[in-house]
Formats: sequence, structure tokens, C-alpha cells
Amino acid sequence: MKRSWPGWLRWAWMLPVLELMLAAVVAGPPALRTLRNPPRLFRAPDGRIVIELANPDVQRWLDLQLGRRFPSRYEDVYYLNMPASLVEIGISLPTSWPESYCPGWARPLGLFGFRAITWPIWALPFWFFAGRGIDSLFRGKTISAFEAFFMAAVGLFWGSVAVAIAFDPGDVGEVHMRWTALPGVMWISFSLICLIAWWKQRRARRSAQTDPLPA
Repeated sequence: MKRSWPGWLRWAWMLPVLELMLAAVVAGPPALRTLRNPPRLFRAPDGRIVIELANPDVQRWLDLQLGRRFPSRYEDVYYLNMPASLVEIGISLPTSWPESYCPGWARPLGLFGFRAITWPIWALPFWFFAGRGIDSLFRGKTISAFEAFFMAAVGLFWGSVAVAIAFDPGDVGEVHMRWTALPGVMWISFSLICLIAWWKQRRARRSAQTDPLPA
């Protein structure tokens, strides 16, 4: 006997939870190590900032900042949550523009590390809408026009930006940027799923209204 999918189990809730768990596993440990034991910086007599390179924690910190792991754990996470850049732009405009917002406590993590621990939270609404589209398309749940077109605009725009960055000839030297194509295609797929789900739902309603009543 084929088991049916539990009615309470929906992608609209599973996708955000799974995304947070993945971010915590991938970016959480290095971020916690850095915040607990941040690299010590010293100011030399000539005013230059000196980093204690002999410290193993500093070496791990540099590995994350310079992307020696391909790609770094931080990049893995914030590439996956690229639509969250909309929230970052909204915060940066009144606070630190044209620089991206990064509070003082997160300076040891660097901008990439700060994004890796904040973008998964800021991207939760986008993951929720993506899950709503999947539920609507494959499980017959309803989806509003606002949800479908909002997700379509966000997914298509930022997905296209990610793919364009990945294949930009100007970034040939930065090989890690090519990884943005994968989450870009993913978000484009989410946007198309939402649009198709809304279109099928709308067509089904029209069909139900036009079908003659049985005699």
C-alpha cells in the first residue's frame, strides 16, 4: 500500500528549516571559533596593523577570508541565500552605503562571514515562498498572485544576476565566482515553479467556472 504524504508536512516550512540547519552546520563552527578567539591585531610604531600569523586560529581565519578552500564555507552559505542581498541593501542604504553593512562585533568574521550567519535568516521569507510554490504545484495547495509574482520577480532577477556573475569574463580570475551559477539556476527554478503553480491554479478555477453543471 502506497503511503500518502502527511498533510501537515509542507515544503513551505521544510525548506526554511532545512536551509537554517545547513547554514548552521556549514558556517556555524568556523564562525563560533572566530568569535570566541578572534585574531589579535597589533598597531606597529609606524601605524600599520600587524596580524599574529603564528597563531593557528589566525591561519584558519585567513583561510576563510582569502578563500583558500574552494569555495569557502562562508561563500557556500551566502551564495545559497542570494535573495537576502535585498535585505542587506535595505540595511546598508541608511547606515553604511556605499559599503555593505557589517557591525563591529562581526569584524573578525569579515563581510563574508557576517553574510554567512545573517543571510540565512534574512532569506527565510524567500525560502517560504519557494516552498509555497512547490506545495501548490505538486500538492494542490493554493498560492496567491502576490506570492507567485513576487517570487518570480525575486527569483528571476537574482538568479539571472548570479548566472551572469558566474560567466562574466571580467571575473575569470576569480574562479570561485563560477559557483554562483548553481544557486542562480535554483532560484530561477523556484520562480518558474511559483508561476506555473499559479497559472495551473488559475486555469483550474476558470475550467470549473465554465464547465456545465451535471443534469
